[in-house]
Amino acid sequence: MLLSSQDWLKRLQEAPFPILSSSAKQIQEIIHTQSTNYTKLANIIRHDPGFSLQILRAINQTLSRKKTPIFSINQAISLLGMSWLEEHLDALPRLNEMQSNAQQQALAECYSRILYATDYVTYIAHQCRDPRPDELATATLLEHTAEMALWLYEPEIARRVSQLPCYGSNRVETSLTIFQTTTIEQLNHALLTLWNLPHPSDEIRVNSVKLASAISQASTKNWYSNEMLDLLNKTAEQTQQTVDEVASNIYSQAAETARNHHDLQLACPAYNLVFWPPFIQPKQIKTSTKIDEKKPPTANQKKDPKSTPKTTTQNNKVAIKKVADGTTVITRAMRQLHEGSELQRVVFIQLSADRKRLKVAKLIDKVPDSKLRQFNTNPHQDNLFGLLLRKPHLLWMDRERLQKHAKLIPESTMALLDSPEFFIASLFNQQHAIGLIFADNGHSGVALTQTMYTDFTRTCQQISNETKQTQGRSATSKIQP
Repeated sequence: MLLSSQDWLKRLQEAPFPILSSSAKQIQEIIHTQSTNYTKLANIIRHDPGFSLQILRAINQTLSRKKTPIFSINQAISLLGMSWLEEHLDALPRLNEMQSNAQQQALAECYSRILYATDYVTYIAHQCRDPRPDELATATLLEHTAEMALWLYEPEIARRVSQLPCYGSNRVETSLTIFQTTTIEQLNHALLTLWNLPHPSDEIRVNSVKLASAISQASTKNWYSNEMLDLLNKTAEQTQQTVDEVASNIYSQAAETARNHHDLQLACPAYNLVFWPPFIQPKQIKTSTKIDEKKPPTANQKKDPKSTPKTTTQNNKVAIKKVADGTTVITRAMRQLHEGSELQRVVFIQLSADRKRLKVAKLIDKVPDSKLRQFNTNPHQDNLFGLLLRKPHLLWMDRERLQKHAKLIPESTMALLDSPEFFIASLFNQQHAIGLIFADNGHSGVALTQTMYTDFTRTCQQISNETKQTQGRSATSKIQP
């Protein structure tokens, strides 16, 4: 049976959000002392997502709808008073006392993601010179209200919500397949409105909250994924920093958050930062330790052709085979991308052996006699293509970005591309650039979508992984028994 938005609200509106036992213990100790320290209380509650939501819901539901909702935990506690805490503290459910261990662990992971997201948004707010970073931290907490409520009443639905794409229109589309009649964002907004809870309306501030939440979610899966790289790129645009600066600051913030919250016994995504992605060593051929001593051949004996050193021509054939292996991997992946998505054109632009030219090496195009075949440029110029070869990049050059970076693409090259928007990524073999992958829909009238971008990033990652494996096999073949 399909549930409407109102049905979901009725089911979730009384959600008693569990609080952390460590928070309750610390607050009880403060209550039993003679001095009242609201700042200290606020710091404890701010680091407990369930408690924070209970406090904000309690104070804002007492206010008139015409009054501005309260964002500040400190202000909320001051208005509610110590008597409210004394009266309600024992009645609030504890996270570690939930009956289902699986549900308890899942909600604890949700709380952990929220804590990391609130710290990330504070960093983004400072970089954007936002005058009220604490409001954004609270808004980030409230961004997860519906998910927290779902973990209490509909854990299977909540599990599917936690696996949604982290960011973009694809998140909304996939969310509709879960709820049918609404999305997680619409449900969250409805809950906040029902409880008279605040939510930011400024587009830049809303985007900061969504970026921080997406980074927190993506980092729990893989710090080094294409999805994470794309989020770091978007954060760099938002904060007007370089991607390297953003990555360094986000990693540092994650480590600091882990240190500050280690006693809360929550999941710690920053732990994975200690380890680099695994490097798979190529399997070596086992060699015999026995040395077969043979006398050197006499002048009358014929030389074994197998023992003859390889000539320059033979070495060139080996090198050509390596390039061919890599090209085969790229061609196969390009065909899969072209056939599996609605992308009209997929192109491999290869860096020449002398590293002086960038030329089209493989073109899969539904349009015959495409001008793109004539693409030929100098990779050492300060244009988009030269910059992409300096370090790994993956970009969605939509109309807005093309207009913004028009100076980086020569007019003659833009005429050859003949495209209103495109995807482009640099391919590297270890630390050396080998070329670019380009994909678009030309002037077919079909707009690029988040799903196409996801397919494109997955294909580029596949090419990168298989190219490394091919190189590993080539290296293995050189080991002599």
